[in-house]
Amino acid sequence: MPIAELNTLNIIGILGGSLVLWVLSKVFQTLRIRFHSTALKGPPNPSLLSGIGTLLINAPDSSDIFEAWAEQYGLVYSIPAPLGATRVVLCDPKALLHFYSLETFTYIQPASIRIAIETMFGRGLVWAEGESHKRQRKAISPAFSNAAIRRLTPIFYDSAYKVRREFQLPIVLCATETLPSVAQIFMGQSIGIYRVCRYRCARLVRIS
Repeated sequence: MPIAELNTLNIIGILGGSLVLWVLSKVFQTLRIRFHSTALKGPPNPSLLSGIGTLLINAPDSSDIFEAWAEQYGLVYSIPAPLGATRVVLCDPKALLHFYSLETFTYIQPASIRIAIETMFGRGLVWAEGESHKRQRKAISPAFSNAAIRRLTPIFYDSAYKVRREFQLPIVLCATETLPSVAQIFMGQSIGIYRVCRYRCARLVRIS
């Protein structure tokens, strides 16, 4: 038998075996969840492959669907997810308070999701859990305190009046529009930014 054909068969066998193991692990995980968790009501699964994903994408407003399910199945219900998985939807205020109070210590994210978040965004506040999340949140909390927001209020008022004044002119979206406010907040400096407004002919308008 040629070596190339043998290598191809080996690759196919490895891929097939991996697929079988993955399917078995998913089945075992689903059965384990059903035996060890509370059975929740929920809508039927329209597709084993996509779950309710196609239904939500084609809906004009997906929030109406979730509200209808909450009225039909209760404030806590399960929905079908892709590949036979399920997700729990919480609409009860007490359940939401319980979840978010224990989010980073008890209700943690799956390992695969954490790896994806770390790959895309790094080990930041979204990735952190437990003590790491507590430390990072403590580090950034002073920037969002009432005193910090009160100190920055004049900058927000100044920017709001600039926007109000600029509404009288032709609006051109530009990434540099936010630079004056950012400079005042982080550097304490007021800088002048020029914007090009395309209205019949180009003209320069000073916004600071």
